[in-house]
Amino acid sequence: MSGASALIFEIVWMRMLSLVFGVTTYAMSIILISFMGGLGLGSLIWGRIIEAQRNNGIKSQSLNPLNLYSRLQLGIGVFGLSFPFLINLTKKFYVYIFSVSSILNYNNFIFLQVIVCILILIIPTSLMGGTLPVIYKYFELSEDDARYNVSFLYAYETFGALLGAFLAGFFLIEKFGVLFTNNFAGCINLLIGFSVLFFIRKNPVIFSDKISIKIPNPETITNSSKIWFLIFALSGFCALSYEIIWTKILVLIINSTTYSFSLILMIFLSGIASGSAFGNKIIAHKKPEILLGYSEIFIGIYTLFILLIINYFAEMFFYLNIDKTFFGNSWFLFNLAQFILLFILLFPISFCFGITFPSIINLIPQKNSLSIGKIYAFNTFGGVIGSFITGFFLIQILGIKNTFLFFVIINILIGIITICQNKQFNYKYLISAGLLFIIFIILISQKDVTFKYLITRGDVNIIYHNEDASGIIEVYEYPQSKERILVTDRHQREGGTNPIYLKNQYIQGYLPIILHPDPKKVLGLGLGTGISFSVMQKFDLEKIDVVEISNGVISALKYFEPENNFIKNNVKIKIHKADARNFVLLTKEKYDVIIGELFVPYQAGVGNLYAYEHFSECKKKLSSNGMMWQWIPTAQISPIDLNVLINTFSKVFPHTSLWITSQSFALLGTKIPLQIDFQRLAQICDSDIGNELKKIEIATPQRILSYFQLGDNEIKKIITTSQINNDYNPFIEFNAPKYFYAYLTSKFFIENNEMLLSCQGNVIPYITNYNSSSSLNQPENGLSNEMDIEFKIKKYILQAQIYLSEKKIVNALEEYAKVYNLDPKNIEAKLFLEDIYIEIGHKLYKKNKIEEAKKAYKKALEYNPGSKKVYYYLEGIERYKK
Repeated sequence: MSGASALIFEIVWMRMLSLVFGVTTYAMSIILISFMGGLGLGSLIWGRIIEAQRNNGIKSQSLNPLNLYSRLQLGIGVFGLSFPFLINLTKKFYVYIFSVSSILNYNNFIFLQVIVCILILIIPTSLMGGTLPVIYKYFELSEDDARYNVSFLYAYETFGALLGAFLAGFFLIEKFGVLFTNNFAGCINLLIGFSVLFFIRKNPVIFSDKISIKIPNPETITNSSKIWFLIFALSGFCALSYEIIWTKILVLIINSTTYSFSLILMIFLSGIASGSAFGNKIIAHKKPEILLGYSEIFIGIYTLFILLIINYFAEMFFYLNIDKTFFGNSWFLFNLAQFILLFILLFPISFCFGITFPSIINLIPQKNSLSIGKIYAFNTFGGVIGSFITGFFLIQILGIKNTFLFFVIINILIGIITICQNKQFNYKYLISAGLLFIIFIILISQKDVTFKYLITRGDVNIIYHNEDASGIIEVYEYPQSKERILVTDRHQREGGTNPIYLKNQYIQGYLPIILHPDPKKVLGLGLGTGISFSVMQKFDLEKIDVVEISNGVISALKYFEPENNFIKNNVKIKIHKADARNFVLLTKEKYDVIIGELFVPYQAGVGNLYAYEHFSECKKKLSSNGMMWQWIPTAQISPIDLNVLINTFSKVFPHTSLWITSQSFALLGTKIPLQIDFQRLAQICDSDIGNELKKIEIATPQRILSYFQLGDNEIKKIITTSQINNDYNPFIEFNAPKYFYAYLTSKFFIENNEMLLSCQGNVIPYITNYNSSSSLNQPENGLSNEMDIEFKIKKYILQAQIYLSEKKIVNALEEYAKVYNLDPKNIEAKLFLEDIYIEIGHKLYKKNKIEEAKKAYKKALEYNPGSKKVYYYLEGIERYKK
């Protein structure tokens, strides 16, 4: 149970600290390194303390190792229960120091994070690290041979950590929240501590007469011992590095949800625990150096084998995601499929890493609490160094595949060095393993492990590829149309140059600036292709701050020029490499408009950007008449999560409205009642900016206003829940992934649009400065009639997209035809009518109805003359005829 509470604390404390420091790679690495460094330091310190106490030879019950063990557990429990209070103090201190310092900025305040993390984590983690060497001393003084006990202790502790990972990742945080989970873990430690004290009182034992082991003099430690300490440190170095690399490569297959990370962690822990228990059982019948060497070589060979076949795993799981019926809507079966896939990939490797601990224990001549503490510390420190070097340097320099090969070589070398310590070993087996290794290396060097088909099944050129600690960022270009899209982690489209993408990106940039009465300062959370912010350059703004967490996304901007108007060259636009929440928390600026981009709800950590606390901080950083725009991806959030999100947002902003485009929603929050200056809209439409607006068909005030969907009153009516999404009850982060595979069948898109189409609000009460002698509220008013037409166009488009999602092509065709009749220049209607007739042409072509297919393609040309796609298919038909 001690291992379970430690793992729960690790998960919960990292979550709490990330809310203060952010989820940048540097911040998360600092937190992890501080946590694990404390464990290693604690094992060294407490191993030395308990060994020194027992060797004094004083006959005192207080020197019973269980006595110290109970106090360690009580200390962990007390500190754990106090941690939320310490986090609040840390946040206040952190913000205060940043606000009063003229030296700190977003690029050089990492040292402050390091200091604060060490200060807040060093005490509890050092107490955790001391539990293994201290409890080992009890078994050492109680049994004839304690080496087997320590291996089982390590295994039991790891199995406990597995239980903690399961409870925290799948049950406690989701059902009861972060604070309850933290307190639950603290109570486990208190229960353990008091139980051990009770046991001591009922079973008093004095061990002083059994002391026979003295503290080894560092000078007397043999070279052999040093080698094993070094090997175990290298094993820890490789183990945590493998976990990081596998996590990065597996999110390309199974998505980066909070449940995916929990599954990966659980399988690693189960393998290490099982390997430790297995190694302890057979160690008496095998040479430990041979067993250790074989294990390390197997890790390398198995990793190479998996790299050879991983594309097949990826493709299989891709189709399992697409085929929703395979799971029968069962969240359990969906996770079971993920678990089986991950188990096959990761368990054998982690199992071999687990074997290293009992092997090393049997190879160390001086076995006592101090040496056990050193072994644990060396392994932990090796893991810390490995995670740091791998996350910050190796992946960026070598790429994911070559980083794998780097660690494979290290594992093979560790295995060879280890086996060579046994002089009676038959080296022909080692030579055979070496030849097999060389063959695998040659095969892997020729193998593609990029999972290209996960983003598209068609022909596509990857013109930009970046692997860094924040993920894989790429730009795809389609050879025929030359359209480009920005893609993260092979799953998520962040924007592009497709006409529909362009229109939505322009709208997301124009709409917030147009509707504000006098914007001067703008803050954007999330950069994307930069196109949304580039259109803001046309307005008289003083500054635009854009926050982006990924260097890869920032570097990809050059591939979307001139569409983003060379955004990096604009002196008014400043791009900050930072975490969005952390930037909002620390900035001293007041903004007129804050824009939250389309964050993916199901991804781990992203739910924090939809939290009550984040919206509250944004509200504090708004000017008196400021606006907060939060864009929401239509097809990536379930109706339940959407309802919770709207409720959360409206709890912060007293005046909330919902705006809807064909591809996304936006929540608009203001401190004062929303007022839209009609004359300002008209002046913008008549200016040079209006010429740009015409290109995306929002060149009239009426078309701009047509994106309005719900006002304050309608918002209150559609909210059916009291649940809010906050930092300590992260509802969306845990609920959204459960419905993710349903999203792949467009279920969310259909249900969300149907819900909103059923309740159209009236925008006219929010309009001011409309130059008309008649009342705005009268049905015969000209503006009302014009708005009715605009709302009809929007409704037809949304209904058509619902039909497309349901594969009802004929119905979609009818809806788009209605749009085209009302507005023949409508881009969406033209492009979708083109795509529908292309699809009809494809189906006819497959049925060998060549002439009918040709007519369908020509019909597509009527809606989009000059289409390169259509001419490409028509040319294909002519070649087929010949």
